[in-house]
Amino acid sequence: MRAGTFTFNGINSEQFGVYVSSTPARVPPRSVWAVGNPSNRNGSVYRNLGVFTNSQLVLNIWFSNLENNIDDIFDWLLTDDYATFTPWYDDKYTYKVLANSDSSFEIVDSDSSITTVKLTLTVYPLKYINANLSSRSVTNNSTFTNPTKFKSLPYFEVTPAASGDVTITLNGVVFTFKNPGSKFTIDSEIPRTSIPSKMVGLDFPVFKSGRNTISYTNVSLLTVIDKFVRRAA
Repeated sequence: MRAGTFTFNGINSEQFGVYVSSTPARVPPRSVWAVGNPSNRNGSVYRNLGVFTNSQLVLNIWFSNLENNIDDIFDWLLTDDYATFTPWYDDKYTYKVLANSDSSFEIVDSDSSITTVKLTLTVYPLKYINANLSSRSVTNNSTFTNPTKFKSLPYFEVTPAASGDVTITLNGVVFTFKNPGSKFTIDSEIPRTSIPSKMVGLDFPVFKSGRNTISYTNVSLLTVIDKFVRRAA
């Protein structure tokens, strides 16, 4: 990617002639802690809950008034839900960001040719490794490694081999689907499956940090999007 550019919901900023004037300060998400004050000891007790808060990212963007309509640009960047975002300075990762109110956009300066805007993005605390956002086929009785210290919530597409139940066993945990009949999906991030009435139980697959093992029965093809993540910073 060219310096000063980014992709937002799959569209490169150059398509709108939008550029970032400088690399922004990168603020990591904060860990969430539980704090207790037991009556039988001095001081407070802290416990890391293993989750993070959202953070903010401020981009100083500019564009030519001669080539762009400011309303079109704001429509592109204003979202009702998380959008994908990849900046030039960290282009091996995809972030989830949100610019959902008028306060996200502050026009700093505008003249006959250039408009400068301060764009404030709310940033989801984890970022996705781009190399692991493509679908891959998984062979039966195979192992693979999650390279980060964070668990990931994968996406599965499952094609049954024949009629009857389908099972997927991940790290010893069995997920059963009663006679699905045709191709179906499992999205652990939402979480949701396309055949909820045929899923046994309420748990969804999770890839732990490090080595994972997977096997299945009555499956002709299993494809997975790993969605490995790191802390967004």
